[in-house]
Amino acid sequence: MATAPIDISLSNITGNCQLKCSYNFNYNNSSCIATNRGDYIKLSYDKSSSPPVSYNAIGYDVEEIRIYTPSLHSYSDIKTEGELVIVHSSNTGAVPLLVCIPIKANNIANVSSLFLKTVIDTVADSAPSDGESTTVNILKYNLTALVPKKPFFSYSATEPYQPCGSSVDYIVFAPLDASLDIMQETLTKLQSMIQSHAYDIKSGPNLFFNEKGPGTASGNDIYIDCQPVGTSSDSSEVIVDIAGTTTINDFFKNPLVQLFSASIVFIVILYVTKMLLNGFQSTHGE
Repeated sequence: MATAPIDISLSNITGNCQLKCSYNFNYNNSSCIATNRGDYIKLSYDKSSSPPVSYNAIGYDVEEIRIYTPSLHSYSDIKTEGELVIVHSSNTGAVPLLVCIPIKANNIANVSSLFLKTVIDTVADSAPSDGESTTVNILKYNLTALVPKKPFFSYSATEPYQPCGSSVDYIVFAPLDASLDIMQETLTKLQSMIQSHAYDIKSGPNLFFNEKGPGTASGNDIYIDCQPVGTSSDSSEVIVDIAGTTTINDFFKNPLVQLFSASIVFIVILYVTKMLLNGFQSTHGE
């Protein structure tokens, strides 16, 4: 019998966990093949030379990515417009790891909404029917750009989908501050291509909370480039660059900042010179 998905809420947690739900990642760049599975969109992900994820000191590779509508989990008894599920597997015999991120309708252009638009537009154009596959043109596609660096919930249960027999570990982010955005137009297109899933909310598994969130390896080249689908050849490429935070050195290397700084220095020099001349004239005038 299936024991997942469940309702995710702070009021449902059994306790906190950090060492027993330690999630660290450094996902690799990948190509992307999308397959319409009828009730979800499946995305492929290339394996790297070493496992990109460590969960409780066990290495994991990405097996596949799934996009559902509406969300599998509920959040304080309310489902969101969708959910992205990253399925991980380990070659050590450990149970699979599912990282689940809620998707919410929001008409803003950011990394997640442009990523989902690119994927779903491509599937709508080239693989609109159950069983069809297509290559999605996403340069430097990397999950590090999508997984929230926020607190998360964890629990162990069966798979949320058929055959619902295997035991898996879950990491689930909450929609309040750790969701992915999807534009309404993109959501409508997704809902027209796949059926709403039929997975009910279960009860029973103990739910834990990790307030520190995941750990990530440092890097300045993690980003996703999304090229619009179905546009004319002279359309400009949409580039989403989330290459990390700007350092203080980068700030002072900005030409505008340098020009502003030089202007301030020049004004200060003029002011000091004027004060010295006034002081000299006042002294000799006496």
